[in-house]
Amino acid sequence: MDDKIFPSKKWERLVNSEREERMSVKKFFDISNPSPDEVWGDIGCGPGYFTLPLALKVKKIFAADISEEMLDICKSRSEEFNLSNIVYIKTGKDTLPIDSDLLDDVLLANVYHEFPDRKKTNLELNRIMKNGGKLFVIDWRYKKMDFGPPLEHRITEEKLITELKLSEFTFVDKYD
Repeated sequence: MDDKIFPSKKWERLVNSEREERMSVKKFFDISNPSPDEVWGDIGCGPGYFTLPLALKVKKIFAADISEEMLDICKSRSEEFNLSNIVYIKTGKDTLPIDSDLLDDVLLANVYHEFPDRKKTNLELNRIMKNGGKLFVIDWRYKKMDFGPPLEHRITEEKLITELKLSEFTFVDKYD
């Protein structure tokens, strides 16, 4: 399963201008509307592409990743912006060492397909989120592309929605 995890040595590909063209932080903010009184989680934070801009908008953010190297990169990048409201969490493959009912909102950006036991991870997500919290999932389209993970690692939008509904999440909306 580790072949699905993005290699930390290629982290700069996750924060370049080309990614901003495909995955706009501003558009995400327009959809998610983060506020200064919220506590967020960025699960699979990588080098902090979403974590750092979110930290400027929310009370606190938990930057969680399976890779210690990615967490170190995220932390180093956050120091450039003098951010002090980020908590760094090393995760397991399907465990999230975060207190129950803590997070208002959670972001999974291009990592849902990487979880080896999505049912168990979804239970963990439910546990760490407050009642009424929002889960934002951004993941790869299920089609062959010149970039991103191979097709066999991706999952269909329908499968993702079904899995989340089976884990007691309420589907609200989708965006392109």
